[in-house]
Amino acid sequence: MTNGAGGMSATAGLGGTSSPGNTTGGGGTTTAGGTSGTGAGGTSSNGGNGISAGAGSGGTSGSGVPETGGTTSADAGTGGTSAGAAGGGAQAGAPAATWSSAFPTFTEHTIASFDSGYMTVVADIDADGKPDVVALSSGSDGLVWFKNPTWTRYTITTKAKQLIYCAPYDVNGDGHLDLAVASDFDMSNTTSGGTVSWAEAPADPTQSQAWTLHAIGAVPTSHRLRWGDLDGDGKKELIDLPIFGVNSDPTTHAGAVALTAFSIPADPATGTWASRVLDSTHLETAHGIEVVDWDGDEAEDILTAANDGVDLFRPSLGSTAEHLGAGAVGHPPTKGSSEVGLGSLGGARFIATIDPWHGTDGVIYTPGAEATALWTRLDLGADFQHGHGLMVADFNGDGFDEVVAGGGQGALTELIYRYVPSTQKWDKIPLAMGTVAVSGIDVKDLNGDGAPDIVAIGTSPTNNVVWYENVAVK
Repeated sequence: MTNGAGGMSATAGLGGTSSPGNTTGGGGTTTAGGTSGTGAGGTSSNGGNGISAGAGSGGTSGSGVPETGGTTSADAGTGGTSAGAAGGGAQAGAPAATWSSAFPTFTEHTIASFDSGYMTVVADIDADGKPDVVALSSGSDGLVWFKNPTWTRYTITTKAKQLIYCAPYDVNGDGHLDLAVASDFDMSNTTSGGTVSWAEAPADPTQSQAWTLHAIGAVPTSHRLRWGDLDGDGKKELIDLPIFGVNSDPTTHAGAVALTAFSIPADPATGTWASRVLDSTHLETAHGIEVVDWDGDEAEDILTAANDGVDLFRPSLGSTAEHLGAGAVGHPPTKGSSEVGLGSLGGARFIATIDPWHGTDGVIYTPGAEATALWTRLDLGADFQHGHGLMVADFNGDGFDEVVAGGGQGALTELIYRYVPSTQKWDKIPLAMGTVAVSGIDVKDLNGDGAPDIVAIGTSPTNNVVWYENVAVK
């Protein structure tokens, strides 16, 4: 299937029309108001070393106003600037960005059927220069990787059970890419489980399908893992974000999680991994985490999405949370924010989320009028059911980031949100409908053409791993 850059029908909310040849797109355009931002700043980069983005001036959102042609929009104001603690300054020396109207299409390729797919990450597992696709199942298919470009499937481990997440990093420095693994996950058990280990990559992962597991620690309901250099010493720590706090209320899940960092010991296989609780007071029903370079120093920082909305930990070690975004209003646990990503619009920083927890709405946050103010929240509309995947990337290389997101229930909507400076609105570009019951999304260049591609993993009923190839405009 080739997905065009056509807009989404505002009336249906799920637009795009199908035509012979499995092509979607070409419908009316739905736009939601963006926030204007100006100023020089950094461009965003997604990868293992975090995401950096410059900051610019913020704005305020206006109310939705129907336009002609069957579209809906919400206009954005242009007032307000950001500076200081929360807003951050524009990064010096960053190249100027020029928005391009040319936008790629995406061709759909099924990598594999995969039972109860929960998360995926793209990484070069066999060190052949081609990024492979790691897939984790919360069901029977376990933890595997698919070799690029044949997509031959190889098992990583069958020993870890009740898998929930993994994160690639060369833990022991031997040149082979290992995986941190979170297992023994049970949402109804907030007092035990939450095992964290690392799977040691063999010299040739195509020959060994039983990677050795080494213990790291355990935090009940460990749910999201990231690697980040939190102290600026050139060595990454493993960050563990549980979804629920220990002994939290079984209905509202009230009770803060213990956001935890593990440090790699001299001998990661036999040594003790020292742990440090970064925060245990702010985050309830914590679901999203991103490692970012917020301020250009040597230490990486952390963005989180939880029932209180969006928080920034800067520096990650020894700092309290900076509350940036309010999230959606609601009753716990269905409130706040669920997924989070950082991006740049030609140097103007923004944060993208899905609100609320396991939510429905794509949301854009831009810096408030004052450094201490909450960021302006622009709700792009209820496009998803059980929104469960979001990434920020520059799909056409113009220095203006887009947001790709998807839902795991209902119509199984996958969208790209794209800001248009001339209208100060966010267009909604259909990526796919009904193809993937999205549980996770990653963005990397899979075929070496220089254009970032999209990989989505689906749980029931689709149970699949799909690559959306970025067909760049020539």
